[in-house]
Amino acid sequence: MCTQFKVIEELEGHVEQLQDLDKRLLDLRQRLATLGGQESTTTSSQNYNALLATLDLPKARRLVKARESAIKSVQTLIDKKASSQSGDSSV
Repeated sequence: MCTQFKVIEELEGHVEQLQDLDKRLLDLRQRLATLGGQESTTTSSQNYNALLATLDLPKARRLVKARESAIKSVQTLIDKKASSQSGDSSV
């Protein structure tokens, strides 16, 4: 029982982290779309109730890593797009 409580507690922490990462990723994707001259229609509100119900801790960890990786990728794209636009305007 104590072990299950620890799993639930850790899983809830991962879900909170996932929600924060989802918000950050959404903001970055909107910024990238703006830099590209596009209007972003992306809205993300993930529901992690199924994850909490299954107590799938390894999956929660994988999802956190995936979100962190996606954030790094989108940030890299934003940086490249911003530097190419600043380079275009200085010519």
